Order: sequence, then C-alpha cells, then structure tokens
Amino acid sequence: MDETGKETDGNSHAFGFILILALWATSEWNKIDVTVVALTGVSIMLLTGVVRSDDVLAEKGAWDALFWFGGLAMMANYLNQFGFMKWFTTTVGNSLTGWM
Repeated sequence: MDETGKETDGNSHAFGFILILALWATSEWNKIDVTVVALTGVSIMLLTGVVRSDDVLAEKGAWDALFWFGGLAMMANYLNQFGFMKWFTTTVGNSLTGWM
C-alpha cells in the first residue's frame, strides 16, 4: 500500500525499471541516446506516480549540478572544436619535456 492507502503494483514498477535499464544497456545497438532513455524513465516514473513532481523540484542541488555540468561539458566541447585543447596539451607537453 502507498501513503494514500491504495494498492501499488510493484510488478509494473519493476517492469518499467527493467525496461529502462535494458534500453540504457543496449543503447549502442538500438541507437537510442542514453539521454532520451533517461528522460523516458523520469517521465514514466512521473506518470505512474513513483515520483511526484514536488520531489523532482525539491532536488535543488541535483538541478544545480546538472546545470553547471551541462555548461562545462558544452564549453569543453567548443574548446576542443576550436583547437584549444590540442594547443594547450602541446604547449604544456613541450614545456614539461626533459623534466623526468
């Protein structure tokens, strides 16, 4: 039973979890991006009532980390595209040559 007194169907929750886990584990073969799988999993959990929207919104630290990680990953991607990473590693590598 859940908090409201209604019977919960644990089997459907387990099936949903196993489905999302299988999609994630086979993403190389089925060509479904892991981001799509994760958002689908969150959507299924919200629609079935496993997680409430208030619970999702209350996780301020997780949203903050997601925001900053996304920004840093995007910045690293652009730095790599513009050739900064190759230049930086070459410059640092050349300055360290002969130290050992």
